[in-house]
Amino acid sequence: MTKELYRYTFKPDVPLEDLETSLLLAVLAAESLHGEAQVRLDAAHYLDSAKHACVIDAGTPAGRDINSQPHIATAKQRAKGFH
Repeated sequence: MTKELYRYTFKPDVPLEDLETSLLLAVLAAESLHGEAQVRLDAAHYLDSAKHACVIDAGTPAGRDINSQPHIATAKQRAKGFH
């Protein structure tokens, strides 16, 4: 089974607080659509503070919604690149 993962790496000058806030807002928005329990079960995400990177599993509708939130889109604009 293939996973639909999105990995974003950010420049060191992007404040980690901004990344955390963007991810949290995206998760909260997905919870309003799918419910808290469904997002916790289906939408894996990880913020690596040491590597200044974020990974979002978009293999489910809840995960895709996290990845497509405007908060994440704003963070993507500040990313070095994604793959």
